[in-house]
Amino acid sequence: MKREPISRRENALKGALIKHLRAAFPYFVILPHQDGYTAGIPDISISGNGRTSWWECKHGTPEFKSTGIQELTCLRLARNSYCRYIIWKEKGEDKETLIVHPLFLKMADPEVHSPGFDHHFVERFIRRVHV
Repeated sequence: MKREPISRRENALKGALIKHLRAAFPYFVILPHQDGYTAGIPDISISGNGRTSWWECKHGTPEFKSTGIQELTCLRLARNSYCRYIIWKEKGEDKETLIVHPLFLKMADPEVHSPGFDHHFVERFIRRVHV
């Protein structure tokens, strides 16, 4: 199965988020999962305080592409562990960061959201997940 190319902007946002999270959680294991051969695995796993969470990152302008296997994997992880989408939504000058449960991905109905591309907001949410 051929994967869709990831936007440079999404890669830059994801890289900046990983750098931010590694500084914020120095004792957690934060692993990016990305290669050209494996479809369906979320972009980041975070292990800390006895819990592992999975995070799929998307840059929407305002839409984004998502594969069926990826959505199924995220749904299964959300049911059996913990998985959410981090969506950096951009429409013109408007920017927003959303945390979305995989069940609500199609509606882009976030659990929480914040104006701008806010890594501190994501960090605070992840901190609550790993308490």
